[in-house]
Amino acid sequence: MDRSHLKQFLAVCLLGAFLCSAAACSAPAPSSSAAAGSSESAVQETEPPASSQVKEPSAEETAAFFQSFQQAVLADERETVAELFRFPKEPVLPGQEKQYIHSAEEFLPVYDQIFTEEFIAQIEQLDPADFASDPVSGISWGEGLIWAKEYDGSLQMISVFPSRADRYLAYYEGNDAA
Repeated sequence: MDRSHLKQFLAVCLLGAFLCSAAACSAPAPSSSAAAGSSESAVQETEPPASSQVKEPSAEETAAFFQSFQQAVLADERETVAELFRFPKEPVLPGQEKQYIHSAEEFLPVYDQIFTEEFIAQIEQLDPADFASDPVSGISWGEGLIWAKEYDGSLQMISVFPSRADRYLAYYEGNDAA
């Protein structure tokens, strides 16, 4: 993905976060006709059933997840690192055509191209407890260098950006059929 695609991706993430927070934070105001006694039915806000509510991971769970990722990267446990990712992935690598990776096994041949010495050094410097969380975009470390998100009750790595210009591994919501 080139710089313009990255800008589009980030803009969509920000717009989604804005719309989500705007929808969640604003209650509908009664219309002037409803206030005047019209027959419009009032909008009732209801809480979703407890069974459909997703429990957000705690700060401790989030930091522990990243620490396990960080330790696996530093120990060169490639299979473990690959298993922490959600697939499919769209890797962007210098000089290579667009492709999709559908499994941890398919990821291993390009591992060295993503997890370069420089990127591993950056990962080593990150504090697992120093993360930002957004309900739409996910959880990030290193000012968006690494992203994770909860799926089916467990955290999964979704994207890493060793070089935002020409080298990264990205997961986009909805591309599961890619």
